[in-house]
Amino acid sequence: MNRGASLLLCVLCTVSSCAPIDPDKDAGVDAGLDAGSDGGATDGGAADGGADAGWATSGSLALLPSRARYLTYFGGKALIVIDAQVQPPGAAATLEVATSEALPLQVLPTVALTGSAAREVLVTPSASHVGRSVDLTVRLMAGGRQLATGTMAVETTSWPPPSRLDAARDAFVDFLAANRSELGVSRATTWDWWGEEQMLVVAHHLYLSDRGQLFLSRHVTIPPNDWVLATFRPRDRSRVTWAGKIDSITAGLIVHDEPVPDAGR
Repeated sequence: MNRGASLLLCVLCTVSSCAPIDPDKDAGVDAGLDAGSDGGATDGGAADGGADAGWATSGSLALLPSRARYLTYFGGKALIVIDAQVQPPGAAATLEVATSEALPLQVLPTVALTGSAAREVLVTPSASHVGRSVDLTVRLMAGGRQLATGTMAVETTSWPPPSRLDAARDAFVDFLAANRSELGVSRATTWDWWGEEQMLVVAHHLYLSDRGQLFLSRHVTIPPNDWVLATFRPRDRSRVTWAGKIDSITAGLIVHDEPVPDAGR
């Protein structure tokens, strides 16, 4: 779904109406906002008189990953997770997504979103965006009042994409299939892929399936420090639920569990 400057997408959100967002519709789509979501919201507000009309009286909203600027590249993508919470539980609210100028994006449908507040915005920059930054703003509204807001700049760079990391991905997938079958991933899972922000000697990769996000960070150096760290986020959650590591690609694709990070991807 592409929109021009000042794109505005309104989604009606109630906890009693939990169908996934349909990116082919512009507005009026029912989606669940759960005040008990696992997200770490950073902003909030109050609306006077909202309770009588069934609207939320307060709420909070976070854009993830938690950063002011999201760096991507032409040919890559940017996946932004919206974590919104409302009070009282089950009250109505709307999410408004706007961009400062034309930017191709989708609000993605996801699997098993019943009762979840997690929503995803997928940005696919074009060649015309290289070297430019576009602000993406999300507002949590109730009865015409703003409860919370969040903004992230999406900057498109001229980076070349990194090489894929499919062998390491498959090792993590095999580990999850054997040890965390409830996550629903296996060698039969289909993954979209793009490179993420490259920082010094660490290259980042995002693999996205219909069930989850597998984020890999590879330490691009010599053995024995050529590790790969992985995190997994179910797409109906706003936060990571599993982390694992390969200590050295050269020494073998041997996966072990790691503590789940409090923040990050």
